Amino acid sequence: MLIFLCNCFVFIHILCIIALLIKNIYIMVSRFLYFVFVLFLGLSYSQTKKSCGKKKNSFNDVFNIAKKCSTSKKGTKRMLIRRKKSKKNHMRKNTSNAGLSTTIEKMPFNLVDRKPVFSNCVGIEESKQSKCFKNELLRHVKRHFNYPEDSYERGIQGKVLVQFVIDEFGEVDNIWVRGPKNGKELEKEAKRIVKRLPKFVFPGKKGNNVVKVKYGFPINFRIE
Repeated sequence: MLIFLCNCFVFIHILCIIALLIKNIYIMVSRFLYFVFVLFLGLSYSQTKKSCGKKKNSFNDVFNIAKKCSTSKKGTKRMLIRRKKSKKNHMRKNTSNAGLSTTIEKMPFNLVDRKPVFSNCVGIEESKQSKCFKNELLRHVKRHFNYPEDSYERGIQGKVLVQFVIDEFGEVDNIWVRGPKNGKELEKEAKRIVKRLPKFVFPGKKGNNVVKVKYGFPINFRIE
């Protein structure tokens, strides 16, 4: 019996030693893997630093470098967008009418030789272009007119004077409005209507030169 107990004690002692060895091996393997992980991060950081062109050695700066890199890419994109826009503007100027002068003259509607042309007025006689222009403008105002609800309820009405310019590309620009007292909403509505004017097929002309055309008309806001 005594021999059996001694054997059991020895067996348990051997198991304890084996468990202790396994624990030490586990600790060593964990430390080794941690070392490999840190080494991998260090290599990744050095590659990031090279790509950004920075010479900082602090490991904590890796996120700052990533930010600077992304910022520089955004800056590059902005430069490319600006170049594209400037290129488009340059092409737009070059493809405009051959009679376009360096400084575009601005003239009243009734003094130009060729009126700006709505798409529905193409092909109409030159002498009837002015009438066609006014009819199309009136049709546009009626189609898009919407009396501001707040002004309607408060009984605000009156005439809003509108002036705008049709530029050398046939687009509406420099809109100016002046309405009655407390008629800010009426002015805003008049401006919205004019902004929605379509692009004119042909800009105005004086002689052989393309010109900017000034035009003015009233919009009556009346409560009946």
